[in-house]
Amino acid sequence: MTHESDIAADLLGMTPAAHRNGAPGEVVRYAFTDTSLGRLVVARTRRGVCFAAFGESDTALLDELRTRFSQATVEPDTADGASWLCAIAELVDTPGAPARVPLDVRGTAFQQQVWNALREIEPGTTVTYAQLA
Repeated sequence: MTHESDIAADLLGMTPAAHRNGAPGEVVRYAFTDTSLGRLVVARTRRGVCFAAFGESDTALLDELRTRFSQATVEPDTADGASWLCAIAELVDTPGAPARVPLDVRGTAFQQQVWNALREIEPGTTVTYAQLA
């Protein structure tokens, strides 16, 4: 029998409650790279990219990642994640390039709708919240 929480996990990557609780039981793998906007960390679960952030130092970025996923196992990525890291870095330098990475975006159904709407905005375009809504 399929439970609603199982369906939510499949659709959302993780239930919102699990995310709020620091992602217990998840394995989050991360890697760093330099971009034209600065140092970037990209993290992923088995479902896809779950976190990307810019920062001044690897230590500060790793601290932010560990705070966000405080109950998860956080470890360096292997070569398997290199293509995801490169794809995210390419998007920084080439906005509008096709995104070729699976995402593990955690949120409610409404947050998923907002995320999808934001992804449809053309690079360089300014959109107000009212226009987006």
